Amino acid sequence: SDPWSKKAKGAWVAFGGYRRMCIGFTFALVELKAILISLLQRYRVELVDPKIDPGNMVEAGVNQPENHVMFRFVKHDAHAIAVENNLKWWGLKGSSSGPSQA
Repeated sequence: SDPWSKKAKGAWVAFGGYRRMCIGFTFALVELKAILISLLQRYRVELVDPKIDPGNMVEAGVNQPENHVMFRFVKHDAHAIAVENNLKWWGLKGSSSGPSQA
C-alpha cells in the first residue's frame, strides 16, 4: 500500500493549514515582506527579454507562469532617486505634484 495515502490532507503544505497551522506562519510572512521591500529599495526588476510572453499562470506546487520568464535585478542609486523625487515634489523638475505655487 502507498504510505502517502495515510497522510493527512494538506500535510505536505508548508506551514500546514487550518487548526494545525504553524505558529511561525505570520512571522514568516512579515519577514518575507521586509526582505522584498529591502530588495526593491535597492534594485530595479527588469525582464531579461521583454518580448517573451509569460502566458497563463499554472499550478505546479506554486503558481508560476506557463513560459519561463527571466528577471534581472539592476542596482540603482537610491540617493539620486530620492533627490530627483524631491526636486519633482518641489516643482523644480517639471512635475505637477507638490506644493502649489500661489
